[in-house]
Formats: sequence, C-alpha cells, structure tokens
Amino acid sequence: MSVEVRQLNADSTFLLTFRPPKLSDTQTEPSDGSAFTLLIDPWLVGECSYLHPGFQKSQHTLEPAIASLADLKVDVDLILISQDKPDHCHRQTLYSLPRDKHVKILATAAAARKIKSWQHFDAEDVTALPAFAVKQMNSTLHRVSVPSSDAAESRGEITIAHMPTSFDLTGLHNALGITYRPPGCRISATGAKDDAVWHCPVHTISLLYTPHGVSPACVQPWLAHVLQRKGRHPPLTALIHSLTEETNVQFLGGKVIAGASGGLELMRKVEARYWISAHDEEKENSGFSVKWLTTKRHSAAEVDVKLRAGGLAGKVLALGNGGCTVLESGHEPHCSTA
Repeated sequence: MSVEVRQLNADSTFLLTFRPPKLSDTQTEPSDGSAFTLLIDPWLVGECSYLHPGFQKSQHTLEPAIASLADLKVDVDLILISQDKPDHCHRQTLYSLPRDKHVKILATAAAARKIKSWQHFDAEDVTALPAFAVKQMNSTLHRVSVPSSDAAESRGEITIAHMPTSFDLTGLHNALGITYRPPGCRISATGAKDDAVWHCPVHTISLLYTPHGVSPACVQPWLAHVLQRKGRHPPLTALIHSLTEETNVQFLGGKVIAGASGGLELMRKVEARYWISAHDEEKENSGFSVKWLTTKRHSAAEVDVKLRAGGLAGKVLALGNGGCTVLESGHEPHCSTA
C-alpha cells in the first residue's frame, strides 16, 4: 500500500495517488483502476489577489510543473480545497478543468460558497466540508468509498476531516486529516456507529495537510477518534506543513505561516514518519498587506537537525516544483523529479 505525493508547483498544490498493496511478491504494481487520486489546492496559472490587487497580490516565481489541469496525465477522483484564499482556491486554475470531467470538488465551507458563486461548476459537483466534531462524527467526517477491482472484496475508504482553529479571524490556520484504507480490509464492528474504527492487516495511510499550521490541540480529537491513536500507534504517515515562517503586524494577521517552529511543535504531538514541506515558494508579493511581512526561511536539512536535536523521529522531505515521493507502508520512500 502506498501514496504517491507529487508537488505540482513550488508552493502548495499536491497530487496524491493512493494505491492498495500488491497482491503478490511477483506483482510489480496494483492495477491503475484500483488507484484513487486526490488533488489539493490547485494554483497553476495567473496571479492571485485577496480583496484587491492594491491590498495583496501574489504570483509564482517558478513556472509550475504543468500549465493547466487539462494537462494532468491521470484522472482526478476528487479535488480538495482547504480554504477560500485565492492561492488555495484559485478560480483561473479550477476553470482549466475540462467541464466534461465532472470531477467532484470538496471544499471547506467558505471556499465552497465562493466556488458556487462563480456559477461555473454544476452545483452537485461542489460539496461543503464541515468542521470535524467528534460528537457528530457521522456527519462531519467525510467518507469516500473506494471500489475494488475484485467484486468479491470489500470496498476501501478515504476519510477527510476539516479541523479549523477556533476564533481564527484570518481563516488561515486549519488542517485537513486524510486517511486511506485500501479495498479488502476487514472492518471492525465494534464501537458506536459515529465512532466506528477499522482494523487492517497493513497500516492505514494517514496524512495531515496544514500549510499555514495549527496547534497540536486542534488535531488531537482527530488523532484520538479517527486514527484511534494509542501512545505512538498507529503512526501518522506524513505531515504536510511549511518550513518557512511568515509574520505580519497583528492587525494584518500576526503569524501568517507557522513554519519550522510551528511544525516542530506539531511533530512532537503527531510524530509523523515524514514531514513534507508546503507553502514555501518565494513568491512575488505586492500590496499594502505585505509591507510589514517578515519571512524566515529554513531548509529541509536545517529542520532535520532540529528534529534530531529535539529527540524526534521523522524525515523532512522538500519535494520542490514537480518533485514526488512514494511513501510505502512500512518502507522508506523513493523520490524523483518530474
């Protein structure tokens, strides 16, 4: 069982491809039909502006790995939008998705409202993702059935949880928890309906995507009730989080991106096997809101040293524009660039 994580720009656009375990030692790869592909926060072309170009405007300094969603070589099963800010919910890029594909878009509530207001996509193709709540797990944990290539096997499942920071006026600091259970796994019948867990002969793949960062307390309910974390097990497969720290004056948001310091604090709690850098592009920014913005950059090697110094396990991976890694359950990753 594996997940291929491919970064499509130098910032925070990722293509995730989940694949089930090989059926035998002689099988090289599972069939393409059994894979599930998830695209997160696509921003490929054009600039992005928040409120007004005079207030904030950003553009890429590195040309993304592809110029359009129409250039993707794989069919996307689901597009995931983590927030309504234009570098995560980018209209021009989403419009490059061929209309006949009818790919489902799952977006946080504010982002879903924005996308629906464009009146470009069919309403049934856009779903709002509510904030995750343990007591309403059945309605707030989004579940996607993953069909099996073998009709005799049980279906697999993707789950997605949105964990926003309480009283965050900027709306920047949230996390998306993603789990993958491949087809054919035995599902436990224990526990209440809203708190049902699964047990699989191979480790469930789990990812935490939080490009701006959140506090450990924000993700604790997800760790305890979705991953069913007891002590250090099961381990989180990967944390997708920034290395770069960005801070603005308080009335313009204060800590904009938590970066290395926030990621280290989170790693002490989630103890991920890998930390994949995100939102670290040195973009061209302009406008009133960035006049007082300060940036502190850290390399993957520097953060790796900080992990070791803090007695933490895990490996930091900076994929870069077009880079990818395949994380296999119980194995080290192998990396390449597009």
